[in-house]
Amino acid sequence: MSEAINWRSSWDAALEEAKKAKRPLVLELYMEGCPHCLRLDRETHADGSVAAALNSRFVPVRLEGRGHMDLVQKFKVPGAPTTLFFLRKAKSCTVLPVSRPLRNTWRSCRSLAETIWERFGGGG
Repeated sequence: MSEAINWRSSWDAALEEAKKAKRPLVLELYMEGCPHCLRLDRETHADGSVAAALNSRFVPVRLEGRGHMDLVQKFKVPGAPTTLFFLRKAKSCTVLPVSRPLRNTWRSCRSLAETIWERFGGGG
């Protein structure tokens, strides 16, 4: 059985945890009933290598966008699903909207996560 992503369900608690752990934060915004979101969850989140990378290197938080419109507006989220990577030293975030075939999304996400980790040393 592959590892599951340990999604946090509170933005504020995840921010505090990321700060204390000195790790970058990954925020995924989705919408209930969104077919692209369901497919991303089924095909990408179920991939053990993606889950392992997110759990070991980041603080992952997943929120339903309609319930967090303040964050959707603040980060100018273009649609659902959208994944945002936040670095401790960065003044902005990197946005990965799903606008390409989902088969390539997990590769993009994992590649971006690895690049962020390597370049910023775990966000530190």
